[in-house]
Amino acid sequence: MTLDVLIIDDEKDIRELVSGILKDEGFVTRTAKDSTEAIEQIRQKKPDIVILDVWLNDSRFDGIQLLDIIQEQKASIPVIMVSGHGTIEVAVKTLKRGAYDFLEKPFTADRLVTAVQKSAEYTQLKQENDTLKLKNFFDQELVGKSEAIQDIKKVVEKVSATNSRVFITGQVGSGKENIARFIHRKSLRAKGIFLEYNCAEKNIEKAEIDIFGKISSNLGQSSGVVGILEQANNGTLYLKNVLEMPENIQKKFVRILQKNSFKRIDGTTSIPLNVRIISSSVEDPSTYIQNRLFREDLYYRLAIISINVPSLCQRREDIPCLVEKLIKSICTSYNIEERQCSDSAINLLKNFNWPGNIRQLKNALEWAIVTNLQKSRKIIQSSYFSSEIRGDIVVTMQNTPKHQPEAQLEEENWKEDLDQSNIFKMPLREAREIFEKYYLKIQVNRFGGNISRTSTFVEMERSALHRKLKTLNIHKIEK
Repeated sequence: MTLDVLIIDDEKDIRELVSGILKDEGFVTRTAKDSTEAIEQIRQKKPDIVILDVWLNDSRFDGIQLLDIIQEQKASIPVIMVSGHGTIEVAVKTLKRGAYDFLEKPFTADRLVTAVQKSAEYTQLKQENDTLKLKNFFDQELVGKSEAIQDIKKVVEKVSATNSRVFITGQVGSGKENIARFIHRKSLRAKGIFLEYNCAEKNIEKAEIDIFGKISSNLGQSSGVVGILEQANNGTLYLKNVLEMPENIQKKFVRILQKNSFKRIDGTTSIPLNVRIISSSVEDPSTYIQNRLFREDLYYRLAIISINVPSLCQRREDIPCLVEKLIKSICTSYNIEERQCSDSAINLLKNFNWPGNIRQLKNALEWAIVTNLQKSRKIIQSSYFSSEIRGDIVVTMQNTPKHQPEAQLEEENWKEDLDQSNIFKMPLREAREIFEKYYLKIQVNRFGGNISRTSTFVEMERSALHRKLKTLNIHKIEK
């Protein structure tokens, strides 16, 4: 990753000397002799690092004032202050105002290069930390053993080493962002920033500034706004809900991707685009294109590689390993001892439809854990989940033959019904048969007659379940 260093010093010899040393180390350098030139440089393109002289003779602002201007921009630019008349007081003053480091002239080439390299490492760590604070994603890999996830992993492995743009589609909560992050972590840009932007912003003016940045003419306040395209320099930009991007911004994006450069709003200098773009949508792109809501030429520029993420109900076999990862993440975030799911709870989760996909699964697990913190056992039971997940239903036995004493049950919760019946006055063999018939009718009804899902939940081989239903004379699914 090539870093762009802006050197601001009133002495030409110093500027050229520092620039030469850093160029030999592989850095790209720019120079400015005073605050006016420096602000103009920062306006046009955000540098990765600034080396700034404290005094700046014959300049509108001295180095400390210029440091304040850079800090006001909140662009996370590390600033290394230098001075030939440095004192401890000056050094402390600049560091308190946000400078990353302080060098006293004359300094050695090694000291200069070390300071620049450390400031670059600091910036990277700060970006990673900020990203983690904003988004607590639970996995360091694509979790799952299903064929669908294995196919996605193969595509990701191939595409990650390239700079190809990727377009990801999938339902809400299916894990599109996790795949985008995984691509970034496996790519050559892994040490750069991963920046997310939601394109569903309805305020067009704000969206343009957010994306492209803006030039400011007031030198005394800020040198402008740095947009996400510039902030994501050397990294990855994840455009969420990209089909909702305003039409005029779509038009600009087409030109930007053609030229591989852009300008800030009101700017005149072209800024090279050194960003990998990953886009995503929950909607079908073809529908938006057909209805002229999204430009076809932009779609094909963004969708060099297309990935469709299956819904969770299409890969139920992945639920146990997802549950394990999610529980670990939840327990870590609450600083509590790790839990485990009982077999019955896993079966319950495997047989729920999960319209909200992985996000809903995580919320369900968090609810089960948090609302049962007082329990001494560390095993998550089926009963810990909400009624929505458990699918609690009331089942009647109106179709049971009346000559059987076990059929005299009330239309209430099935456990209470069995407690109040004559089942406990029967021999074990008869009672077990009545219970099995009652239990299996409920489960078959719960899963809409789907024998495969019922067999998974009751932990019975499918052919054995068919035989059992035939033996118990269970034919009709009660609605």
